[in-house]
Amino acid sequence: MKKILISCILSLLAVFPCQAEEYPNRPITVINGGPAGGLLDLPLRVACSMLSKEIGQPIVNTNITGGEGGVAINTALKAGHDGYTLMGLAATYITFTPHYKKVRYGFDDFRILGAVADQRNGIMTQADRPWKDLNEAFEWAKKEDKRLIVGYVTGQDKYNIETCLKQANVKYSLVPQTGGAACLTGILGGHLDIATIGLLGVENTLAGKIKMLACSSVTRFTRLPEVPTLRELGYNIGQRDYVLLAGPADMPEEAALVIEKALSKVVETEEYRAEVFGKIGMEPVSGNVEEIRSILTEISNDMKEQLTQQN
Repeated sequence: MKKILISCILSLLAVFPCQAEEYPNRPITVINGGPAGGLLDLPLRVACSMLSKEIGQPIVNTNITGGEGGVAINTALKAGHDGYTLMGLAATYITFTPHYKKVRYGFDDFRILGAVADQRNGIMTQADRPWKDLNEAFEWAKKEDKRLIVGYVTGQDKYNIETCLKQANVKYSLVPQTGGAACLTGILGGHLDIATIGLLGVENTLAGKIKMLACSSVTRFTRLPEVPTLRELGYNIGQRDYVLLAGPADMPEEAALVIEKALSKVVETEEYRAEVFGKIGMEPVSGNVEEIRSILTEISNDMKEQLTQQN
């Protein structure tokens, strides 16, 4: 009798095979490498809120700061690689940092699921300085035999500005800062001659409080189209600081495709653009994940080559 019962069950399973539960069937956690309320956190929260509605599951944001994203990345990579733990990253965390200092991960350890915003970065000075761009600041420093006091925040910021200073053969002192607000305070107070800055620089330039000398990103600021890029000024620097949603490289393909498709749809909506690009003031991004991956792969390879040549 038992053998007959087992045979019947097996026959039924053959006719009605067990279906794997479709992804996602429970909440997803996004480990966010930036502080709450910061320029990494804000667009990610908007994106995750809209993405949650699109995929029909809650998305929980968890902020873990430290190590220029390293603490968040290591925490996420130690979690399950089943598509239920994702990462909110600044692109430089994976295109620059692994080539600049010793970390436990590299660019190929991540599956980029899409970009949610683009923050362009630049170099600022006091509003009353006579320099119209960074090269004029350097020429003034050499002519007057002055040492420029330079503020920076991240390793990428330091690399960018120091590369330019060395190429221009200018005397300088680098002073690390705790964030963009600290750089801005140093410039407004006259303690720094030049300093790196992100979105805060755009707002304060438009308000006439500071002057932007260069954009360190690949393309110019949308709202400051007169400010040249570092490449246009003759320096081989082209940063692309996307805010990314990513997973581990070995996450299930089905899960990755679900997130990629849904996120691509979200970032192209007018509602999303009004929130992130209208209210927060960050730059628009493409919903084409293959395009984003291609750009970041090229930048990562370029940074690896540049830093290898220097070492």
